[in-house]
Amino acid sequence: MKEPNGITACLPPPPNLTPHPNGASAVDGSGTGRMRPVDAAPWRSFEIVAACRSALGQIGGEQAASFGVTSAHRGEGRTTLALASALVQSQDYGRQTILLELDLERPVLAARLGIKAQPGLGELLRGESNVEDCIQFVDDRLGVVVAGDTGGPSLTVLASKVIGANLVASLQKRSEVVVADLPPLLGSDFGSRLTQALDRVALVVRSSVTPLPEVRRAVSKLPETPPLIVNDVGASKTPAWLSSLVGR
Repeated sequence: MKEPNGITACLPPPPNLTPHPNGASAVDGSGTGRMRPVDAAPWRSFEIVAACRSALGQIGGEQAASFGVTSAHRGEGRTTLALASALVQSQDYGRQTILLELDLERPVLAARLGIKAQPGLGELLRGESNVEDCIQFVDDRLGVVVAGDTGGPSLTVLASKVIGANLVASLQKRSEVVVADLPPLLGSDFGSRLTQALDRVALVVRSSVTPLPEVRRAVSKLPETPPLIVNDVGASKTPAWLSSLVGR
């Protein structure tokens, strides 16, 4: 059975953050009308960004043309870490970045960033919108493609179209890196299939929450062993069960 090939980063519990008075986002003040992510958003916290920076550095994320973040189940921090990884790519590495929402069952990026929920991936795959119409810029180097309206064809069909239409390759022509917020691997009919569209995938595990057998089941659904990002670590050392899993 495949095992994770190492712990790339451990994240502490999220800090207590004061919500921005204007909600999840605010106009960036540049006169362009673009929206910027709010500094107080959890995924922009120093600890989370630093951990993603460390993880990306250890797996060669600065050279990756596409990178995805997944988990065994929901609630493990997958979307937060995908957002933070996109931030590192665009701000630290200075790369033109597109954040792609591939969680078609429960899309949340539009609400988190305060951007339009449509058009997005659904409209693009049905031929109702072109790529340029679906990219919403939240910063000069960070564009977002949300899930959009995923009604109509089944989600499994839409997921197949992501791979069949070479969607990631199309977005790569308009950016230097694509960061994908993937669906969880367990309880989804297409979570593992979508990982095939990406160069590299990291697995997020929530410390003391995700059982070891579930981690192994998730790893078995990936084409190769993934780097592991351990989320919500309250102590300074890695949990014993994870240490035994990866031999550390």
